[in-house]
Amino acid sequence: MAEVNLQRLQEVFEHLKESMGAGLLSADIFDKQNLVSLIGFNSNPVACALFGKIYYFINEAAQEAGFPPMNRYYLIDLKGDKAVVVVDLHENYLLGMLIDLTKVQIGVLLSVVIPRIIKDFNERVVS
Repeated sequence: MAEVNLQRLQEVFEHLKESMGAGLLSADIFDKQNLVSLIGFNSNPVACALFGKIYYFINEAAQEAGFPPMNRYYLIDLKGDKAVVVVDLHENYLLGMLIDLTKVQIGVLLSVVIPRIIKDFNERVVS
């Protein structure tokens, strides 16, 4: 498993929080193997485990259906203008977020924030 630079992980995570502002209700970066959070904001260990299992289920179901695997993220639209977004950061790590859709522009999240966190995490955090 790739080693994580904890100082840089903190920096990248803080930048994510700043980018999302009040729209970020909860977030965890967790490893895919044991689904335990490395760093979190309003951390939710149960969500890490459950949404990590969903990540694996989506990929297995796609494979069985003859579809390609998940690319960068999956998004679940929730009642109350909330959403869960799980981002495939790296071969060993996921990012799970609960967001307030009244405070985050979904287009900015999908086209700017997610690509930036993937790039930053891979270039600065893992080696």
